[in-house]
Amino acid sequence: MTDTIAALSSGLVPSGVAVLRVSGPGVRFALERIAGGVPQPRLAKLTTLRQPATDAVLDRALVLFFPAPHSFTGEDVAELHCHGGRAVVDAVLAALWSLDGVTPAKAGDFTRQAFINGKLDLTQVEAVGDLIHASTEAQRAQALDQLEGAASRKLAVWKDRLAECRALLEADLDFSDEDDVPGSVVDSLPERLTSLRSEIQRDLDQHFGERLRDGFRVVLAGAPNSGKSTLLNALLDREAALVSSVAGTTRDQIDVPVDMDGLPVVLTDTAGLRDRVADVDPIEAMGIERSHKALLEADCVLWLKGGEESSEAGKMVDGEKTIRLRSKIDLAEFSAPNDGDVDFKVSGRTGEGLDELRLAVAAMLRTRYAEGLSGEDGGASVALDARRRIALEECAASIDQALQLLDIGSDHLEQVAEELRLAQRSLGAITGDVDPEGVLDVLFARFCIGK
Repeated sequence: MTDTIAALSSGLVPSGVAVLRVSGPGVRFALERIAGGVPQPRLAKLTTLRQPATDAVLDRALVLFFPAPHSFTGEDVAELHCHGGRAVVDAVLAALWSLDGVTPAKAGDFTRQAFINGKLDLTQVEAVGDLIHASTEAQRAQALDQLEGAASRKLAVWKDRLAECRALLEADLDFSDEDDVPGSVVDSLPERLTSLRSEIQRDLDQHFGERLRDGFRVVLAGAPNSGKSTLLNALLDREAALVSSVAGTTRDQIDVPVDMDGLPVVLTDTAGLRDRVADVDPIEAMGIERSHKALLEADCVLWLKGGEESSEAGKMVDGEKTIRLRSKIDLAEFSAPNDGDVDFKVSGRTGEGLDELRLAVAAMLRTRYAEGLSGEDGGASVALDARRRIALEECAASIDQALQLLDIGSDHLEQVAEELRLAQRSLGAITGDVDPEGVLDVLFARFCIGK
């Protein structure tokens, strides 16, 4: 990109202050024309902004200049901190865009330049988007962790280990007659690759990152008329589901996002489960079938006991992910002391027990995904999304193929080297950077071959 780009960076106007960002080779020229000169690097200067064509005053603003390469994009960058009125912002942007070589920035252009100039890798670029869209504390923390390079550092270690394995192979293939190359260097490869493969599998098995982006699935389930929709509305503090005393009102599942003690949760209201599905109409039967599917996919199940009981349906619920509730305790027939078969007593109408329930749900989710939260086994996980998961699975498949070839014998070392190259490339696809010279660097460093 050779153009200089300019855009509003601080969000919608009107606002108290609006920050306009300019990046590219024409930043100094733009500042001279708009602000009367270029301020000292990284020092805010209060100055008058003018329309270049007419010299008309547009605003009094703070101006900052960040010279390349020490800026967010790696190019010359300027920030104009203007008053946040719509007319002011429009006038200053129009003045910037009127200059030769200055164009409006498109969505993501500043971050794209940061990636092109090596200021961010792809995992960090994606973290910028995650940070912008974070709606809960846990999402913010994970996005910031990724932006600061936690995943990048882990991937870099894995790539280095693959490069080292490839270097051993290259040494065995090309320099086996050299005195300074130890014999049978390939013998250590199976152990090295198996250890790396296990670490990659731990991240593939850890779905915390995806759950944190999409929301943990918390399913409200139970017999018809057990108070599921009432409880859903109470947890949301708004009317999201229809409530009726008629059993079987909920025919289809309702998914609603909510922040639960800092974790993003998708609450799912389901059709009531009956022991005899043959007794219901076809529409309700379809809803019950979807309820069973939701239970299997849930991260946490809130099983409500109130109204009709469904003993057979209750047996299918996984106890390790289930919190059993005595609902409707505001009604006399359900207000008896805890009989020991429930974890909490709640009322969707009065709100009793809801604060404790929210904390219990969040605690269960944190316990089930403790490894992803604690960053055990070599630091934070890669925080997989669909793109990263595919790339990591391809890396794991290449390592598996390499191990199989090594198990056959030493006649396939060139194929093993190719599989490890593909594995390294797959990791590079996650960060957007594969270093083809890295293997040579490791090779010369370890075996002093450049003589």
